[in-house]
Amino acid sequence: HKPAAICSQRNDAHLRTVYDLFDDLVAAGRLLHAPPRVSFAGRLDAATTGLMLCSDDRRFVGRITGGRTGTQVCSKRYILTIKGLVEDGHEALQQMCEPLRYERLLTNQGKETFTSPAEAKVLRSWREPVPAESPAWLGDRTLIEVFLRDGRYHQIRRLARRSQLKLLHLHREAVGPVSLGDLEVGMARRLTDEEEADVL
Repeated sequence: HKPAAICSQRNDAHLRTVYDLFDDLVAAGRLLHAPPRVSFAGRLDAATTGLMLCSDDRRFVGRITGGRTGTQVCSKRYILTIKGLVEDGHEALQQMCEPLRYERLLTNQGKETFTSPAEAKVLRSWREPVPAESPAWLGDRTLIEVFLRDGRYHQIRRLARRSQLKLLHLHREAVGPVSLGDLEVGMARRLTDEEEADVL
């Protein structure tokens, strides 16, 4: 369960990394030893919190990331906190679901690469207290659930920016059959046999 301000790479000159979290768990007696060099099945940027899966089994990672084929079998569930009030059916929410074009993946034949359509729905909206001198809309918040089939580089953030939604916080809650559940922030656990079998 990755906290905010933690880097997904092995080394970073400015931020702590997920490997530092493993060391913390070993030092606290929560893990017997830090895992060997592993691959992450979908990284998260430093600001994003939530579920990260890691494994030394390339087949397992490939089933989630698509590997060389690019065919991913596990959807990813994200929870977005948005500034302002958004309702189901809102144009911005519809734009969030439309395929996203990745220009950097142009083929030699000039064909554009698009992501699969996403799914999005509003979970709830609320208004937070703000200073009297601030505009009322500054306190409006909307929680949106988004399912991605692809999970390309900064895909959620790019979708939000294209839809002109102000993304305040991004959290990944689940990958395929694996969800965070009540796993505490900064903690790790092994997959159950059932979860591993569902992915493979």
